[in-house]
Amino acid sequence: MAAAVIRRGGQIFVARRPAHLHMGGLWEFPGGKVEPGESVQDALARELTEELGIQVHTSSPLIQVPYDYPDKSVLLDVWEVNDFGGEPAGLEGQETRWVTPSALGSLEFPAANKPIVDAACLPPVCAISRPAESLQAWLADLQAGVMRGVRLFVLRPPLGFSAEPEQLLKAVGSLTHAREVQWQWHRDLFANAGAMPALLAGASNYGVHLPSTALSGPCEALPEGVGLISASCHSLAEMQAAKAVHARFLLLSPVAETKQYASHQLLGWSAFADWVAGCQLPVYGLGGLSLGDVAQARAHGGQGIALQRGW
Repeated sequence: MAAAVIRRGGQIFVARRPAHLHMGGLWEFPGGKVEPGESVQDALARELTEELGIQVHTSSPLIQVPYDYPDKSVLLDVWEVNDFGGEPAGLEGQETRWVTPSALGSLEFPAANKPIVDAACLPPVCAISRPAESLQAWLADLQAGVMRGVRLFVLRPPLGFSAEPEQLLKAVGSLTHAREVQWQWHRDLFANAGAMPALLAGASNYGVHLPSTALSGPCEALPEGVGLISASCHSLAEMQAAKAVHARFLLLSPVAETKQYASHQLLGWSAFADWVAGCQLPVYGLGGLSLGDVAQARAHGGQGIALQRGW
């Protein structure tokens, strides 16, 4: 099955399945079946012309989602469409609308579409915080990233200075445009996991990031109310463990050479693609990468790249 995340002016186009069809009444991303001998891109262009009356000019891969329903199994091959001709409309009588990415969560989608919603909302670059000499310097570094367009941060130790979680949360929330950014707080910044929900409840764009060490043994479910969960992974077992604790996106490393890992420990893009293929979650490549590697990550099934330097 080919599906499209169609974007225009900061909004995404969605359609509602007619009541008489399988999973009728639920919202979906437009698309349809790939015919024998047809490429996914060609199938998507044909389906969007037939269903919506638009002509696809360019498209790029976003995510592949294999999913087993009780009555059938599907593979959703999802592409972003940012350049098209015509005005999309429900030519088959289906209800359609343009929505902001943040509004997607309020619509009811089939279970297989939930990773697509996350992928549609997440940016192609995930920035990882860097140590600083003081809280002020750390905040200045974050603010500079936000002003350059970074919209997803993983905030992790070591900070390079001492500060209480409450102080950090308040300080980050006071940054200019902070509400436009998804902030993932490393679990180890909180001495008491039980206190996380109360601390994070003040902002819908705060979540928790789990280190790979939290996934290597028995995994305990995080308390309710911690927001979006993400995780760092170095193995297939850790990726499965992250899914078990309801992580919504992953950082997978090491993709390329770094000082921290020997050459025999590197994944490379081929293994990265193999591991991501069955994951069902958005995955960022991490380790030895730069902003110029975003297209490479996308071509190998990733959401994009994660960086501690160069963002």
